[in-house]
Amino acid sequence: MIVIAGGSGNIGRQLATYLRTQGNEVSILSRFKKSNQEFYWNPETQEIDVHFPFDAVEVLINLCGSGIGDRGWSEKRRHELFTSRIIPTQYLVRLSDRMPNLKQVLQISGATCYGKSTGIKHQEEDAFGEDFLSQLTQKWEAAATFSVPTTILRAGVVMYQGGALAKIKKPIALGFGSYIGDGSQIVPWISMHDLVRLFHFALTKPLIGTYHAVTVNQSNASITDELLAMHHKRKWFPNVPKWLLRAILGEMSDLLIESYEVDSQKLLEAGFVPQELCLKDLSC
Repeated sequence: MIVIAGGSGNIGRQLATYLRTQGNEVSILSRFKKSNQEFYWNPETQEIDVHFPFDAVEVLINLCGSGIGDRGWSEKRRHELFTSRIIPTQYLVRLSDRMPNLKQVLQISGATCYGKSTGIKHQEEDAFGEDFLSQLTQKWEAAATFSVPTTILRAGVVMYQGGALAKIKKPIALGFGSYIGDGSQIVPWISMHDLVRLFHFALTKPLIGTYHAVTVNQSNASITDELLAMHHKRKWFPNVPKWLLRAILGEMSDLLIESYEVDSQKLLEAGFVPQELCLKDLSC
């Protein structure tokens, strides 16, 4: 049996559906049990359903964590971003010791963990940066002290019809599309379809260690131009100045104005073949 912690989010729902279509038995750990395929748990109080089948678990997938770009990074929000990742991970480590047949753990993480890229395409062995996102990722991964083979997938922006892509598309569809700064900043991304395929690939290969879950490094200008063309729009408005986004969003503006270029060669050499490498493939 495969158990997904954090399986009620967008990635978790898509992943559970995909794994089931591949013939796997999948259960979800959730604070709000909604079906027979879910088990209640609460990492903060360290509670778990008394009927949880520890002996049946062979794979544990950790997707826990509040959305990085959902709200501004106030001190309270920063604390939430840390605790929503680290506390569940630490509890999963303790629970895993009660799973005698556990063979592998997969944990999602972030590709924006090396600090801002300045012409450098980061590889998995590069050092963590000193900024907030880097330190968040470093502590999150450090909490994953599982005693079985562990795979960490450092994901870029996950592109699908909702989420970040919906936010990017909205002004473009309305005719207000423009570059951020000079548009040269690199956005590492992977489609939702390829991400769930990658989790399955990591199980069947199996992949052990740290891999960039990134299939495309694309500039802000290129993304904007592609979406403008798809919506039959032209770029009429001047570029959005970085200082304005910094004034509005604070440090969270780094997600939009800084480059985060990462190398996916290790993943490709392992044999993973992406299927969606441009935005039009997402039917968006």
